Amino acid sequence: MKLNIQETITHLLAAADRDFLEIHRIIRGLPAEALQHVQIRPGKSSQKAMIQKLQPFLGDALRSYQDPKQRQFIGFALSDEELILNQVRRKPQISSKKLRNLLPMTNARYFAALNALLESGRLLCTALYESHIVAGLVCRDRDAGGFRSESADRGGKQAFDKPEKRELFRNAYQVVGRNRNYVLIHQLRRYLPWPREVFDRLLTELSQQEEIILQGGDPSELTPGELEDTFTDEFGYLRIAVSWRK
Repeated sequence: MKLNIQETITHLLAAADRDFLEIHRIIRGLPAEALQHVQIRPGKSSQKAMIQKLQPFLGDALRSYQDPKQRQFIGFALSDEELILNQVRRKPQISSKKLRNLLPMTNARYFAALNALLESGRLLCTALYESHIVAGLVCRDRDAGGFRSESADRGGKQAFDKPEKRELFRNAYQVVGRNRNYVLIHQLRRYLPWPREVFDRLLTELSQQEEIILQGGDPSELTPGELEDTFTDEFGYLRIAVSWRK
């Protein structure tokens, strides 16, 4: 029965051309004797209970997933990077926001995997939207269609250059700030899906070029997590907020 359940789920995934499916679709595709064998009662067993009962039968080729809404999935045993690349290959020129909504993983895991793919050059961003930063990266598999960027040809780790990063940062400042004359740095950092060193380097460069003003403040008003996401400048001073020079 173990082999039959694993094979049945594999066939369901292949037929749907999907890396993963919601647990309810998996259950609908399993024969009644298999459900009886694992003691699953459709409509009565919870999603987590169904996952737990199927887990011993998944083998090494399959695994369970969970999205931020606690929905349960079963799919091929793939890394987060592989899941992202496969979705991009199925939907070329998909925005990063739409891509995020298709994947069963937390925001933290998604951004970590996306940044790793961008830094390695395996995924490239080929266009920018101005209306929403998170939806602003149009992703494309580098190996699909032979697309390459200048930074990739140089072996660079970033998929977008400094002017583009500056524009993304400026747009994020406007969206997060909502017309205020300052923005808290930890809010900007959490809004932009960038590696910490990239964010800090751009903040330093914009300050040195006198495009922004880095401001201090009372750290006691911040939570430990917010304090960790602030910024310490090259002189060792803690900076909590940033203002864009007029």
